[in-house]
Amino acid sequence: FRRRSPMKALHFCLFRTAVFVVLGTMAAGVAYILMLRGVFTPLGARIRGLFLEAVKTGNPLVDSVAEHQPASEQAYDSMLGQVRYLAAIGLLFCWHQRSPSKLLAFLYAAVGYHYSLKMSRLIIVCGPIVSVLAGYPVGFLIDWCLEQVVGLICRAPAVPADSAPAERTGGMGSI
Repeated sequence: FRRRSPMKALHFCLFRTAVFVVLGTMAAGVAYILMLRGVFTPLGARIRGLFLEAVKTGNPLVDSVAEHQPASEQAYDSMLGQVRYLAAIGLLFCWHQRSPSKLLAFLYAAVGYHYSLKMSRLIIVCGPIVSVLAGYPVGFLIDWCLEQVVGLICRAPAVPADSAPAERTGGMGSI
């Protein structure tokens, strides 16, 4: 739209803001109508247990199940093993050469760790991200080692230091 009409950057920003406000208002209106019709129901006891500070959900059956208890250090050790320590180093690599994929890995780790602290059965959510984060430092080390080996085999020949620069001949080509 901006390329078809000569609109300045400030006007385009205000236009874009107005469009998002109108769309957001329409979405809020639809959500309000759906709420009045009873489409949205209260969260179940298991989901409420994730957000409550205490583990008690009010449902004795859910509260008594051992996998709904907070995770312990032994649970992390048995399910994630020693790789979780390498994954902690991988978290630091999320800030090295930042990209959206590394930000996603950091957010996934934060959310997965938060929910696995709430329920021990949610430690399984941490498995994929622990392997990704552990792969960052391992991949970085392998890349560095391969670069050294390839540099030994295929290094460009060094230019002799005693070669004098080409003599200037004058004219436009020598500038």
